[in-house]
Amino acid sequence: MQTRFFHVPALVERFQRAVLEHEHDVVLAQLVRTSEWVPENCPVPVILDMVDLFSYSYSRAPGFASIPWRMVMAVEQPRLKQYERECVHRFQSILLASAAECEYLRQATWGKNITHVMNGVECPEILTQQLPLPDRSPRILFFGKLDYPPNADAAIHFAQDLFPGILHNVPNARFVIAGWEPPRAIHRLAHDHKNIEILPDLDDLRPEIMRASVTVVPMRSGGGLQNKILESLACGTPVVTYPHSADAFGANPPEGLLVATGREAFVGNVLDVLTSPSLRTELATAARTSIARDFTWENTLEPLDLILKSFTKP
Repeated sequence: MQTRFFHVPALVERFQRAVLEHEHDVVLAQLVRTSEWVPENCPVPVILDMVDLFSYSYSRAPGFASIPWRMVMAVEQPRLKQYERECVHRFQSILLASAAECEYLRQATWGKNITHVMNGVECPEILTQQLPLPDRSPRILFFGKLDYPPNADAAIHFAQDLFPGILHNVPNARFVIAGWEPPRAIHRLAHDHKNIEILPDLDDLRPEIMRASVTVVPMRSGGGLQNKILESLACGTPVVTYPHSADAFGANPPEGLLVATGREAFVGNVLDVLTSPSLRTELATAARTSIARDFTWENTLEPLDLILKSFTKP
């Protein structure tokens, strides 16, 4: 089903004709959804940037997902698992943004053509400002595309299961949910609780990220690398997340990222950041330094640059 999302017969035919009739060094296809665009017996090397390993994400989907979503995943997961493995043997290079998903696919296929190419982030101007930053009001931020089920679940999970424990200790804390196309269930959270605020469809999230004391990423499903982690750390905002999301960074996660192994630890980490300005400043400084050193696009795209050079004719 995934390969049908981007299947436009006229465009596929035009693309294949261009690949076969003109001289190119390499074909770069993005997402498994475009893999069927590549013609059989392609005359040049093909790099398939999967970005996320969908079968891996589906295999980690929780039992509390909606019934329709669980039905889709039950059908798609084994089919995707087989198809993704076939892609490893069909194409010359496979890219994934998550270290955990790279390792998972390598072990499943013994493929030596699988490369971890992380997403990067642009460092906003705040990186050059003098430290320490001024103290912040207790604002807890979650952001993302809110009609995406794993994001909606994360926001609701935090509001219902974690935020009450934080309010018990910090009664004036606010939970801000920012993002695009929030569903009715998200809007109900703000309607039912005066300390929860919804900011839909903002043109620029960076000012809101910089206002936050901490960003929470309590993802219980989904996969890949959570860009919201990198974007928050680049703005000097500490992040609390579960191992589910931290695993994407492999052995070298960015600084300023706190990983909680359960609900109690998650609440404790958020409270530590909210109640200790010195810790917040320390994490903010470390986060900005780490992002500028290791996670800009210039750094994260180096593996792709090497692959492209290996396939490019002199």
